[in-house]
Amino acid sequence: MVRNKKRDRISNLPDLLVSHILSFLTIKEAVATSILSSSWKTLWTLVPNLRLDEDEFEWILSDEKQNRKKKSGMNGTGGFAEAVLHLCRLSLKSGLFAMHIPYKSFTSTGFMIVTQYMSISGTLFNYCKTLMDLRLHGNIIVDPPPSSLGFPSLKILHLLGVQYANHDSFSRFLTCCPILEYLCLEVIEMDEECNFIITLPTLKRLDLNMLDFLYKLEINAPALEYLEFVGFLHKVVLLENLSNLVKAVLFVSYDSEVSDTADYGNRVLDFIRALYSVKSLHLGSYTTEFLCNVPEFDPPMFHNLAFFNFDFHSCIPHVLPLLLQRAPQLAVLTLNRVG
Repeated sequence: MVRNKKRDRISNLPDLLVSHILSFLTIKEAVATSILSSSWKTLWTLVPNLRLDEDEFEWILSDEKQNRKKKSGMNGTGGFAEAVLHLCRLSLKSGLFAMHIPYKSFTSTGFMIVTQYMSISGTLFNYCKTLMDLRLHGNIIVDPPPSSLGFPSLKILHLLGVQYANHDSFSRFLTCCPILEYLCLEVIEMDEECNFIITLPTLKRLDLNMLDFLYKLEINAPALEYLEFVGFLHKVVLLENLSNLVKAVLFVSYDSEVSDTADYGNRVLDFIRALYSVKSLHLGSYTTEFLCNVPEFDPPMFHNLAFFNFDFHSCIPHVLPLLLQRAPQLAVLTLNRVG
């Protein structure tokens, strides 16, 4: 009687199925599968979802590996990430790429805080022709090359707390995204003023979290349906072609250093004037408070406005009746007392 030999069913699975299974693992776990056999050596590079996170780099911290990284040019987190991008250039043709690089470098005993960033330049911009979802988070310097293949398939882009090589880096980045539909942008602690020129005919949703005054903002998005703005309003804000806007949320932040409250209130009013076509509008409590400082409050006509959320502090501001007079189609009014 001959015994049936055990078959290796996993190794007989198609590469695409194996790469899909590996996509549920961390980058550390996925790379570890490369030692199983020669056929598995490069399968991890085919994963459709690549996430590089600060917690996943601890496994390369030994002195011996550090020496090898220095010899091969993989110096610190940035070098390792760049090497992974090169190895995964085929897998980056589709799926999602997320990166969170810390403001740290590696030592043999753990993390050490240094003044060093991870730079995203040519590698990422030249190997992602069918990438659809890109999320960059943390201390990353975005530096698009003068000419690149770009992201012709990218529809979702998150830039959260990243830095920019110069004042036009963000605008150059967007020129690489011709069919972008959703942009989530967080701006914090910039060293110099940066231009955020958002001219995208395909953009449908825009989330802005502007936690710094050093910026110039221009939005020209005729297909935009949802706009959310949280943060400080710079004096240079230009909004155009928002006729298809359905919902807008405006939470202007309070800043004790604003000396001219009337001027700041006018900035808020100018922003609101560009939202005339919305069907749903939510104004935060500081937003409505700043409107009260406008000497001659003259809001636009909101012909389509049906849902209005109005936040306030201690008492209902006098601007509310004037706003209601400009909303002939209003169906639902929600008053929220904050604090």
